[in-house]
Amino acid sequence: MPSRYSKNYGNISVWAIDYLVAVRIDDMIEVSHTVDPDCKWFLFGSLCRNQRAPSDVDLLILSDTIECCIEIRERLQAFIDANPIDLSIMTWREERELNFIRNTRAQSLHHSALD
Repeated sequence: MPSRYSKNYGNISVWAIDYLVAVRIDDMIEVSHTVDPDCKWFLFGSLCRNQRAPSDVDLLILSDTIECCIEIRERLQAFIDANPIDLSIMTWREERELNFIRNTRAQSLHHSALD
């Protein structure tokens, strides 16, 4: 079943989207938006480097406050436990300090237009 968000994944390859669908990315995004409707999702790591057999799916979520980050992680824990997901969650301020998106060449998962 194609992802509701796949038409908005930008430059992410079709086979990488298949991995995202397999880990139920749509459901994860919906859960995170119950905590912070404005949080943003990014893909990084081996799926962005076109490695065909990744060991996990590296995801980044950016949110406004540390409290939202903590709650998002708690609500997504069952997804993380059931799938090969390496989830990083940080505030926008932390991202700016670390320059994480640029350093990891993370790609935005554009989904806000469909929320």
